[in-house]
Amino acid sequence: MAAPILDPFMDTLKLISEQITDAEFEHMKIQCSEVIPGGTLDRMKVPGNLFVQLKRKNHISKDNTKFLEYLLCSNGRQELVNRYLRKESIPVQESDLSND
Repeated sequence: MAAPILDPFMDTLKLISEQITDAEFEHMKIQCSEVIPGGTLDRMKVPGNLFVQLKRKNHISKDNTKFLEYLLCSNGRQELVNRYLRKESIPVQESDLSND
């Protein structure tokens, strides 16, 4: 029997989702209302579901975390970006995530 294929990015999303408060999650759902239909958002009960939907819709990936960084930083969670998404030691600032 083959070993299951592990996805380090999904592991990272799980770690992040475990640290999101209910209020932050609700705010993130509002922020995602233009990219995920409202009915789908209403059925989501945990942040991990939101992250999976964003990944399925190609809004986030291991090589493209800018939207996830925006969601986290706009909810005051820059430390999660710095800890899990940024490999270098330079802290991210919300101004770094503004749309070009």
